[in-house]
Amino acid sequence: MPSTPFSDNIYKQYYPGWDRAGANADWNAVGHNRVDSGGSYDVPKVPSIDEYISAIVATLPAPPPKYTEVNPFWFDEKNAEDMATAEYSPYYDELLQDYMTDVDTTKKRLGNDTTKILSELDSQKDYFVQKEGTNLERTIRGIKEGYEGSGLYFSGNRNRDVKETQADYQTGMEDYMRQHKFQDTGYETDLQRQLEDKSLAANRYTRDIGREKQTAIAGQVGQYKQEAIDEYLIGADKYYSQPNWSSMI
Repeated sequence: MPSTPFSDNIYKQYYPGWDRAGANADWNAVGHNRVDSGGSYDVPKVPSIDEYISAIVATLPAPPPKYTEVNPFWFDEKNAEDMATAEYSPYYDELLQDYMTDVDTTKKRLGNDTTKILSELDSQKDYFVQKEGTNLERTIRGIKEGYEGSGLYFSGNRNRDVKETQADYQTGMEDYMRQHKFQDTGYETDLQRQLEDKSLAANRYTRDIGREKQTAIAGQVGQYKQEAIDEYLIGADKYYSQPNWSSMI
């Protein structure tokens, strides 16, 4: 037994931070010898948790470089856009071309139909003018012959009847010409409006189909990018599952 027994004072003086059983065992083994011989006793310091961890980490190899350092993510946006454009352009360009072909065909038909109608109206006008002119000549000749048969060829009544007949002819002709011009103008105006409507519809369709095309291309680029990200993440999983990384976890 040591000459200086282990006590609370010795425990507090020499063994701060120790558990009591460990401190007691150390004192009985070596500590009392130095104290009994008049020397001092420096109790070994108990390492902290951080010191334990630092000591362990110091024995480990340096971790491999991160995946993002050895293989940074990169996506060729321009190439993806070119690929998507090459994929979708033929489809949307064909839609636009078919629509514009239909518009052009409709415009030509409208123009041809209106031309035929106007030509028919001109033919009717020519026939009317010729017929009314013939009727006027026939009527005036009848008036003259009637007055001549009555011996009144040079009478004022004959001249009056001729003038009235000519005035009626002129009035009827002017009225017909107004109606003819109104019809001509109506058909021409209607044609112009239909052509303008077709052009407006074509412009709107061109705008809308262009937007749909750009949306489709952008969506495809996004899909390409997501596929590249997924492939990149698969590579990262494989990289970090290697033994040299697994041992660091």
